[in-house]
Amino acid sequence: MKRKMINLSFLAPGAILLSFILLSCEKDALMSADTTPAESNDLNGPGNTICGNVEEFGLITLYSEQMEDFDVGSVFVSNDQDNLYVQYVTSGDWYLDEIFVHVVDDEPDSFLQPGLAPFSSTELYLLTSYTLVIPLELLDFDVVCSETDLWIKAHAAIVKVVDDEAVDFLTAYGGDFRGSEISHRWYGIIQYSVQCCDEEPERCLEFKGETAWAAGDRFTQRGSWATYTPYLYDATVPLYAGQHHEAGTVQLSAPAGGLVTITIELDEDWYFADVSENVKIQDYSGPPSGNPTPGRFDWKFTAAGQTFTEAVPENNYYGVHVGAGRWVEVDCEE
Repeated sequence: MKRKMINLSFLAPGAILLSFILLSCEKDALMSADTTPAESNDLNGPGNTICGNVEEFGLITLYSEQMEDFDVGSVFVSNDQDNLYVQYVTSGDWYLDEIFVHVVDDEPDSFLQPGLAPFSSTELYLLTSYTLVIPLELLDFDVVCSETDLWIKAHAAIVKVVDDEAVDFLTAYGGDFRGSEISHRWYGIIQYSVQCCDEEPERCLEFKGETAWAAGDRFTQRGSWATYTPYLYDATVPLYAGQHHEAGTVQLSAPAGGLVTITIELDEDWYFADVSENVKIQDYSGPPSGNPTPGRFDWKFTAAGQTFTEAVPENNYYGVHVGAGRWVEVDCEE
């Protein structure tokens, strides 16, 4: 993108008004509504987790005739594992037109030309907030969190708009004022220490399997807690795992062509066990008794994920056995 090369410090108000009359007419349509400092914004803000704290620095400017600096907003600096974020937020009647950023690893002892800055965004068209995202890998030096201090020259061309007219066009910098009353050459500087991100603690998960049965009457009052379900047309019953944990539902459809469709829906944190024949179904004409043997059931299927549907012969009672489980956090072995 072509950059506008303009002497920002010494423009007369009349020239400013002529230069910006078209731009100021479009202020209402182009102005950003986001003026709240944040770890991200709607324009180009951070998308990852910020390391440590966002640091705030004043955005300062001055009138060359007075050599008095004053605040026109803030510059917020932060980083994550991969990027440095420099967010400009103006205040009052001031708006952003262009921004230029130098990032070095030693405090500069001379003026750095904004137009030569390696990171910039031009033609912002009267925004009140903008975040420049700078990949740390693009810097000319290695960055080590908690050990690397950055010196940032965050320059901005700003416009003062009053009653939809641009009345001033000045230069501004983030950070501490540096300058000379003799040369009228000045700038601002930000010192920022790259912050470390907290590492996510190691988490180890283990699949804890359970035997599950469709709710109903017990096959036997002694021994196994397995249950069978009387067939009621188009009915849904709970699926219990480990006897006491409700793990989902079992729906038995209305009969169609001598078949009943059985649908098993597991709850959010339950899954079918990763084994073959994890769903076993037996139909009965009369109430069954004695300890059941699922391995001998007539209808065996292998389900995956959290949903299963299959049709079996219509009958008066069903035993629905499911191998299921959920992931639980356990101590990590060294």
